[in-house]
Amino acid sequence: MRTKIMTILIVSGLFLLGCGETSANVSGEAFLKTRGGSVITCAGNPVYIEKYNEAGYLVLTDLLKSRLKLLSSIKNSLTRGEKDSIILKNSISSSTILGDNHPLIVKAKNQLEVIETETIRLNKLEKSKLKEVSTLNSKLEKLPKTQIKETICNGQGNFTFTELQPGNYYISTTVQWSVAKQQQGGNVNKIIKLKSGDNKVVISM
Repeated sequence: MRTKIMTILIVSGLFLLGCGETSANVSGEAFLKTRGGSVITCAGNPVYIEKYNEAGYLVLTDLLKSRLKLLSSIKNSLTRGEKDSIILKNSISSSTILGDNHPLIVKAKNQLEVIETETIRLNKLEKSKLKEVSTLNSKLEKLPKTQIKETICNGQGNFTFTELQPGNYYISTTVQWSVAKQQQGGNVNKIIKLKSGDNKVVISM
């Protein structure tokens, strides 16, 4: 499986927009890693930066954040359940010494049954929420956007956009190569939020 990587560097704005706001410049690089570990860049391909409609963007990102938070909680619960299950199974294995009807063994079996039932429920819930996240990401990409600028990746896979107003942006490009006459790679994209005079580094892996 290929790994998508886009590095975005947001540089301090230098241009006045009015009302005390300054624009921001965005510089970065886009590349993918092959299974063998080779790095393929977007060199020579166009890079687009588009600005989101604010209202629709905020609604979808709020929903996305809540789903991701829930997925994190589910993952933590599954991890705890797995650890507890191992402990209980080890306890039950001592039934050859204590006997199957020993109160400690009976209690351990009941607890293990509860954990296994909950694990099944959480796995189903996780699968459902992952599907929701995928749908929300798809909707986010398809939100109405205004194309601001287009540039070309240089030979090292670097690009720059200047004089951007504050707002939420979608940056996209293509990284592709061929293996045995088969097209490999695909789209690389990144969602960023620019503030007046922003100066920060955002790395997505």
